[in-house]
Amino acid sequence: MILLVLGRIQLLRNNRLKELLTLWISEIIQVTEEEAAWRDYKSSSYAPFLLKYSSIRTIMNRYWQENAMETFYLDKGTTVKFDLRDSLHRDRFL
Repeated sequence: MILLVLGRIQLLRNNRLKELLTLWISEIIQVTEEEAAWRDYKSSSYAPFLLKYSSIRTIMNRYWQENAMETFYLDKGTTVKFDLRDSLHRDRFL
């Protein structure tokens, strides 16, 4: 990546490697832009909706109960036992 930033990609002899590195940089830029768009959506629309119509505590408890975190673990098969318990104020959100 340093070669691309410094404009020295021409130093590489392998044309396929040059092509792949160039494509890789454009993929990083695209993913970064998509992450920023989702982050903006989450903070401006999704999070306020959840705060208004649901209990974040209950949502997080279900998230942990269903082991949704396993997609982020580096070591497959890792489990974390966590019991937050649902909110006691369910009637507030009905």
